[in-house]
Amino acid sequence: MERGEDCRPIEGSIMSIKVMSLCWEGSQHSGSDLLMLLAIADFSDDHGRAYPAVATLAKKCRMQRRNAQRILHNLENSGELVIEPNKGPPPKFPNVYRVNTSNLGMQTSARVQGNARVQSSVGRGAIQGTNGVQPTAPKPSVTIKNRHTHFDEFWNIYPNQRKGSKSKCKEVWQQHDFDDIAEPIIAHLKTMVTSDEWTRKSGQYVPSPLTYLSQQRWDGAVIQNGSSTSSQFEGLL
Repeated sequence: MERGEDCRPIEGSIMSIKVMSLCWEGSQHSGSDLLMLLAIADFSDDHGRAYPAVATLAKKCRMQRRNAQRILHNLENSGELVIEPNKGPPPKFPNVYRVNTSNLGMQTSARVQGNARVQSSVGRGAIQGTNGVQPTAPKPSVTIKNRHTHFDEFWNIYPNQRKGSKSKCKEVWQQHDFDDIAEPIIAHLKTMVTSDEWTRKSGQYVPSPLTYLSQQRWDGAVIQNGSSTSSQFEGLL
């Protein structure tokens, strides 16, 4: 059994129908993001708190663990999920995931009010139309944002004595969409460049950047930041 595999709800209930219902009705997400939120709710108590391992969530949602980590990051950024590192029960002290039910309620209320405003506008448009023809609503503007990549930041931080195959590394970065999980990658890399493991014997044990990316060396690693703290995306120590 994987460390952190114990995913029983904190207060012992099988699942929280209440939290799952709030997710269905109030979440702004859809697709895989909503599926992940529902999976956490399936393990949670009535307060939306649970501590499943990332591997457990990935298996439940029929996806790779890297995709599960990216989705957890998206849910946390949206405010619908709170991640509490190492707040689970001993001896493993896994991360605790809390579905932010108050934020789900705000999302539902906002959508209801928004729909009401749209209906009012349609009604006024119908009255103002000529010969009973409703005016055509203007097409919404579409904003196309240039995709930002963190690869250059990763490359600049990597130890110079091991750099090589930059184009191949960039290709691997893009193929795996590592921009979606750039934050834990950069955080781990900054920790490793000053670690004893990478600095001893003039960097003899530093892996090549291509090996680092291909093997996803940051996955499940412990990041030192004053004190030992596991990755916020990992459901175990």
